Amino acid sequence: MIQGRSSERKPSDQPPDKWVHWTTKEKINYLLNRGNHFMQGHLQRTAFCVNEIALELFREGQFPNDLSLSYLMVLSGASALHDIGKLFLPPDVLSKPKGLSAKEFEIVKTHTEKGAEIIEKVIKEEGHSDSLLSLAADIARSHHERWDGKGYPKGQKGDEIPLGGRITAVADAFDALVSPRCYKESFSIDSAESIIVEESGTHFDPKVVSAFVLVKDEIAMHYAKWAPKS
Repeated sequence: MIQGRSSERKPSDQPPDKWVHWTTKEKINYLLNRGNHFMQGHLQRTAFCVNEIALELFREGQFPNDLSLSYLMVLSGASALHDIGKLFLPPDVLSKPKGLSAKEFEIVKTHTEKGAEIIEKVIKEEGHSDSLLSLAADIARSHHERWDGKGYPKGQKGDEIPLGGRITAVADAFDALVSPRCYKESFSIDSAESIIVEESGTHFDPKVVSAFVLVKDEIAMHYAKWAPKS
């Protein structure tokens, strides 16, 4: 089972004096901008991978009831918020260089619901539905679900998992594998591909994995420039 855990840390400095008067959206923007380059890079690279996979699925005519042009226009931006819940987790857990205890892993798992809830709070404060934010909430909540139903937080399986969550799951896992973390070395792109293919039909949606394999070389070209160095 691929268990991603970023080394990003919540900003250690105190929020500005006007923090209490800010909207939730303003607080999210502040935290994202103050977060370290590792988290920002992970979110950007994952969003790029999501876009490449989704475009391939669209070209293939997969998921025609969900994968419309309007959906594609907001999917990449929505997926960039998939890990926003980690901004509200203890930084000592996220940056722990060794394996997590069972209790610590349960804490990390809460970032899915925390992320969805904070995005839904923004929607409520804005006072109207926003297609990007609504999709972002779905992705934040579902990107650690598994095709076989053994994921979290809801244990959804197969097509019960929102499409955005299924695509982001592959992109997120790929970036986690090829990027060095405080608790592991990076895998090669080919090794990461092999791991993802091996977990097709158990961890990941097989159609999404097939699309990923077809665009992997294109993604690899960008990772040669973007991926963090060991």
